[in-house]
Amino acid sequence: MEKIPCKKFTDHRKEIEARIAGKDYIIYFLSEMKTGKDADCSLLNPEEEILEAHFFDEREYIHLYPYDETLRAAIFSDTGEEDRIDGSYLLRNRDFSELVYRQYVAYDEYGQAYVERVRPVCLRRRKNVR
Repeated sequence: MEKIPCKKFTDHRKEIEARIAGKDYIIYFLSEMKTGKDADCSLLNPEEEILEAHFFDEREYIHLYPYDETLRAAIFSDTGEEDRIDGSYLLRNRDFSELVYRQYVAYDEYGQAYVERVRPVCLRRRKNVR
């Protein structure tokens, strides 16, 4: 997994908005939480109320978080060469039944495997959603 250096959201707004377009998302605001598919930049309003935001798909994960009175973005992209394990968590959400996650495996100097990083991959909808 490649980690792109953290970016100040206000300095890289257009690039980050383009990267989040169409991804699944979980966003925590001061007053509510939003989850869904097919993200767009309108979800980032009001920006000053965002506690944490996650945008993700099969290839990339973007984490927005407040730091030093501005939003920062940490961007992680799959290279396809990682050792990884996919799994899922069951959700108690009216629209989604599962959060699929990916664990990235690394190895210490003795060859022992450990989970180096975990990221969300996708939200799965309930079968009976209208």
